[in-house]
Amino acid sequence: MKPFVNVNNQKKATTKGAPVSESRIAFDGTFSHIDIESRAHGDVRGSYRFAETKSAPVSFQTDEIMEVSPGEEFILPITLQDDLEFNAVMLEISYDASKVEVLDVISEIPGLLHNLKDGTIIVSWQDLHAATVLAEEAVVELKVRAKGEILPDDDIFKLGDRTEFGDALAETIEGFELGVSRITTKSEMIVDKPEEMEVNLNVFPNPFNDRLNLEYQLESPSHVRVTIINTMGATVATLIDEQQGAGYHEKVFHPDASRFQNGIYLLRMEAIGTESTFTRVVRLSFLR
Repeated sequence: MKPFVNVNNQKKATTKGAPVSESRIAFDGTFSHIDIESRAHGDVRGSYRFAETKSAPVSFQTDEIMEVSPGEEFILPITLQDDLEFNAVMLEISYDASKVEVLDVISEIPGLLHNLKDGTIIVSWQDLHAATVLAEEAVVELKVRAKGEILPDDDIFKLGDRTEFGDALAETIEGFELGVSRITTKSEMIVDKPEEMEVNLNVFPNPFNDRLNLEYQLESPSHVRVTIINTMGATVATLIDEQQGAGYHEKVFHPDASRFQNGIYLLRMEAIGTESTFTRVVRLSFLR
């Protein structure tokens, strides 16, 4: 009886995906020829020549700002602007290690690998079964600690040109856009900052769950707009958007649980009168 060799022989994949077939090949002791197609982690194009850095990293921070405290640990999502289906990814992200410490890389994609070293994050993944990330959802999340003062204009995170996505045929996917929020430790980004109008705003409870109460006093007739936004800057609820008279006002908001997840949100209130205005942003926590 001739011995057999078990070989995982990956057939050419299609856009629908192709399974890996297991072949049993008789080994005659003299010569066997086996064609194998494969793609290693980080080798998105399946070329066996890993991408080389050609240019300096560029900032991919968005206009959205996340306010944190010095020493605070927080989760920072790396998001896609549009829906994307892919079979391989390589992310090269550099960061200012004097400003932040990256503690971990978190992802819902099974088998995703990462490495943290010398102010650089390398993330790689590949599979015959495609992964899909929807617009404004996270490809990965970074667990970060702020070391000290960070200004909104600081370019903390930059994207290297080895970053790329690939499809099932080991072809690169063009036209994707990644983004990450800016970070600041300046507390005035989210605390009271009245310009002229006096408005006594009280928001409770905080953290909130099934209801959120607002109480405030307007010194003059104003157009009032109150919204709740997430840390990516998207509006998840509009509580008030109307003209109101001077005096005491209150509002009870019952959040739609399907639109809120555990985490940090920002309540923004604007009151625009004929001679004065008021703006305040209050940091909220939602807990189920």
